[in-house]
Parts: sequence; C-alpha cells; structure tokens
Amino acid sequence: ALSTSVPYAGVLETSLAGSGGPDASGISRQYSVAFANVYDRFGYRLSYRHFTAGFILPTFEDGARKRDQLQASVSTRAPGGSLFVGYSQSRTYPGADSLRNPASNFLFAGYSASLLRRISLSVFVGRSLTTPRDTNVSAAISIPFTLFESLGERGEYATQAQLAINQDDRRQTRADVQLGRAFVRGDSTYNLDLAQSIAGSDFSALYGSWLHPRFSASAQLARGAGGEAYSLGAAGAVAFIGGRVLASRPIGSSFALVRLGEDYSGTHVNGLPSDNKGDVLIPDLAAYVDTPLQLDPRELPLSFQPESLSFTARAPFRSGVIVSPKLALKRDALVRMVIREGGVDTPAPIGSTATIEGREEEFPVGDGGLVYFYGIGDVTEFRFISRDTGCLVKLVLPPPARGGIETLTAIPELGPYVCQGAAP
Repeated sequence: ALSTSVPYAGVLETSLAGSGGPDASGISRQYSVAFANVYDRFGYRLSYRHFTAGFILPTFEDGARKRDQLQASVSTRAPGGSLFVGYSQSRTYPGADSLRNPASNFLFAGYSASLLRRISLSVFVGRSLTTPRDTNVSAAISIPFTLFESLGERGEYATQAQLAINQDDRRQTRADVQLGRAFVRGDSTYNLDLAQSIAGSDFSALYGSWLHPRFSASAQLARGAGGEAYSLGAAGAVAFIGGRVLASRPIGSSFALVRLGEDYSGTHVNGLPSDNKGDVLIPDLAAYVDTPLQLDPRELPLSFQPESLSFTARAPFRSGVIVSPKLALKRDALVRMVIREGGVDTPAPIGSTATIEGREEEFPVGDGGLVYFYGIGDVTEFRFISRDTGCLVKLVLPPPARGGIETLTAIPELGPYVCQGAAP
C-alpha cells in the first residue's frame, strides 16, 4: 500500500494484493485506489477496488467472485455526533454466489453519536437502487461499564462488559454481549475479548491483542453460521518526521511527534515512553481535533516540575505535527547566607527571610544560615533581609546533570553569599 498527500485536495491511497491456494492456477490480484480528505467540519472519500477472478477474501474458503466495487461518501458534523451519506456499487463475475458476493447498487446514510462520553448510538439506513423495495434500517446502542479494575505493583487491569442491540426493518433483532479484559504491564497493553450473541444469531468470537509501543499483534477465532474462521496478524509503522525515522504502532488518521528534550527521556506521554532524546511518537490522533496529551507525574521528581503536565496536539488529516511543549524546569536549591559585620562573617540568624519578586511566600532562614528555595528557575534574583541588614542576590544554579529525568534529583547547595549594608 502507498499513500501520498495532494496539496489542498486530500490524500491519494493505492494498494496491491495477491492471493493463491493449493487449487489455484496462479496468483489472483486485487488493486484499489482511493482519494479522501477530512477538514475541520467536512470530509469525503471516493474509492474503487478491482478483483481478478478467484481472489480469496478472508473467511471465504473458495475464491471470491467479486469483480469491482465503487464507493463515494461525504460526512459532516451533526448535533451530538456525525452524519454521513454515500453511494455504493458492487459487481460480480458470472456464476457468483449471490449470498457471498452479492451485486448491489444502493444509497446509504447514517448517524453516530456518543452520549455521556460512554454510550454509543448509531443509526444506518440503506436503499437499494437495483431492487427498489429493498430498504434496510438498523440501529445499535453500546453501553460499556467497568466491572472490576485495580492498580497494583503488577500493572493496571480492568474488565468491561458491553451490550449491543441491532434491529432492522424486518423486525429481526440481534443482541450481542461482549466481555473484555485489559491489562497494562510496563509499556505494553494486553486485551482479551469474548463476544457471544444471545439473540438472533449463533455468532461467537474470541479476540486477543498486544499493543507494544513499536508494533501491535492480534489473534482472533470466530464461529458463526458460515463455519469457523481464525486470523493472526502483526502490524507496525515507520514515520519520518522532525529529521528522524521512528518506529511505532500502526498510525491512524493523524499523528504527532512530542519533543520533551533530553532531560525528560524515559518520561511517558499518554502511556508511551520517550526515547533517549526525549522524543515520543503519538500515533492515534483524530484529525483536526485538539487531542489532550499528558505527562506521567509519577515519573517526575518533586524537586523538578515542568510548568505544565498537560498540553494538546492538533494535526491535519493523514499528517503529523511536531509538538514542543514549554517544559522549563522548576528546581530547588539550598543557599547559605552570611552577614558581614565589622569584617567578621557570621551565618544569617534564624528568622531572617528571603523574598522573590512576583511570589507571595517568604523563604525563612534555618540553622547555619541555610535558605531552602523551591520552584525557581536557573537564574533567580531574591531579596534578603536580616534585622537591619539587607541585600539583593542574583542566584545562578549550576546546569543539571544530563541523561534523563532520574539524574535531576540532586539539590545543589550554594554559597556562602555575603550580605552587608542597611536593609532596603
């Protein structure tokens, strides 16, 4: 498969596939071409796919007799969700099984929405142009809810149940129950799902997947009226962005390269770890949507905090963006203050204070003239006052050790700084 962007128009996608079997006389082929784009509130797609005779489709033990397929659709935002309309045409070779490879020519429309951030609702309407009386209406609702979840030393895991109900205009109802188990261990996520139809069908399926930061793998076993089918697969992606080539899970509609800097190497963003240069590729952004990105606060030492732990990324359709959040380190330091009187230096007494312009808090002096400053930058000017003595001090912190956020835990001890003169 190959895709390339056409400026101001969209994305051109092409693919070529081949299939063969013990009884096949040669390699059968399938090729496709599609043109699509998604704007802020509008999207479209036009695709054409051609099959040579005998090309094998998944779950079909004999050669498929589909010849070509044409589809065009447009979508737009609607209240609470999205709306789409389209046209589809499918033609077959002579002698094709009408049940497995039906010829069709119809218009369709649909609406989907997400309610309360958890309940999914979809409605689909199709109208055949070949047989005008053949109209299909279906509706589906999905309500997931968590049965059990936990966070422990071995990782995070959760179990979910989901009920989906579908009814068409022939009053045929199908209800499916799906149980899912998700487990997070380290940087990988494992999923195991079991689906069982409880009405209107004898369909059942077992599905498992492994999501690694650099690839994904899956396995599926399904049983239905047409028999049994199984599949195994692995997928990954390579992105060239920001002068680097990065391996990733499969990339969806859009993606982003988040650049944290070397000080934050190993820090996770949305569950994905940054590499030794502080870069992390986020492969699953939605086009033209502000996707929230979150640093894992558990990996940051208390004495080294960025200005913000969350930010957003917004990418065009089938494109990537580089996000460089402002992550200026806020550091801590111990500063030793000394008062010079009559040529003699003595530690600043307990009860003396230091203040930083723009901050309300005062930093008190402790034993030995030590002042503990927290949440300051690399260069800070503070005002020191002790009884009738005072001065302005420019504090310059030494560069932090490089090599990852775990090396930034040492609190420097600076000074002594000598103060003499009348308090301002």
